[in-house]
Amino acid sequence: MKFAKPISLVIAGVVFISGLWLGTAQQSQVAPPFRLEDLNGKIVVFPEAFKDHAVFLHFWATWCPVCRRVIPGLQEFYQAYGDKVVILGINMLEDANLVRQFYRDFKLTYPVVLDKEGAVTRLYKIPSTDVSVWVDPQGFIRHSTQKDGLETDRLALQIATRLFESDLIPLGLDVKVLKAADKNNDGKPDAELIDADADGRADGARIDADRDGKLETTALLFKRVARGLAAPKSVTLETVTQSNEKLLKSIRVDLRRDGKPQIVIIDADLDGKVDQVIVDLDGDGKPDL
Repeated sequence: MKFAKPISLVIAGVVFISGLWLGTAQQSQVAPPFRLEDLNGKIVVFPEAFKDHAVFLHFWATWCPVCRRVIPGLQEFYQAYGDKVVILGINMLEDANLVRQFYRDFKLTYPVVLDKEGAVTRLYKIPSTDVSVWVDPQGFIRHSTQKDGLETDRLALQIATRLFESDLIPLGLDVKVLKAADKNNDGKPDAELIDADADGRADGARIDADRDGKLETTALLFKRVARGLAAPKSVTLETVTQSNEKLLKSIRVDLRRDGKPQIVIIDADLDGKVDQVIVDLDGDGKPDL
């Protein structure tokens, strides 16, 4: 598996609205289905084509200056988190050849569909360009965004918290598994220590917290940034202020919220390198790795 380098681009931001969003479908309502052609002339059926993924519907146009500013960030976000969140660009009322040229010029890889007649724009009651609608993996609208700015990492945390109740693991860096534990003796690891910077030392861990055979919970301290965290209420970040800068000293992931964390990551000397990773799946005080 790969993890991404930290990204600091500014992309479409978050506007939290209760009830109606500028006339769009009500939040927590099922996202209206639609069928549109992509840039290759193939029909994309939403939401069926994106089963088990969150989808970030972005309504845009090539002439829109704000869209031009945020779209490179959306591409970076998609490269980092596309295994969990699909960016689906919905072009508004423009010629296919013009959109294809824009797609090539901006080196985009996320899917784009053409709302040539504006039917889907009207269906979602989109008031202008650069509006995004967040749809969770179950097909419900959760949030809408418009003409704002948010760093990619913060956007990932917002999406993860609101749509998944856990954080997203970025892709991009080679990660090595240093050690694994199989407490159930079923041939499937319950936990892994992982090295994200190829220095031979553990930077974090992946665990199978719900014992379903999948390592769904990850915590990682990489380049002084906490990554892959579980729901915020289950995480404690200890910081120390030095020279007016907050430095991350430890990460504790306590999914049961019983004071017995499953993962503890420590940077004792605050040099940006992890000194110790402790995994205790059953909370008995004895490390499993």
